[in-house]
Amino acid sequence: MVMKKKHSPAFKFKVALEALKGRPIVDICRDYEVAASLVHKWKTQLQKSGSQVFGQAQTPAKEGGIVNVISCTNILASYRRN
Repeated sequence: MVMKKKHSPAFKFKVALEALKGRPIVDICRDYEVAASLVHKWKTQLQKSGSQVFGQAQTPAKEGGIVNVISCTNILASYRRN
């Protein structure tokens, strides 16, 4: 039986952002060890609901919900350092 790996919202965001920037899916899959279908799914989710991140700046993020603006900024900052 194969166990599904649970990915953090920060990880999904980082992978989806790479895909949105136009990096080849094959390279993303290899580097992050995820399936192409997940990369496409997360990219689509970010495209569809990414604007909601900015609408929630005044409310704290709910567990399992959309990442708030502050955490997005922290994620982007750590991404730029790598």
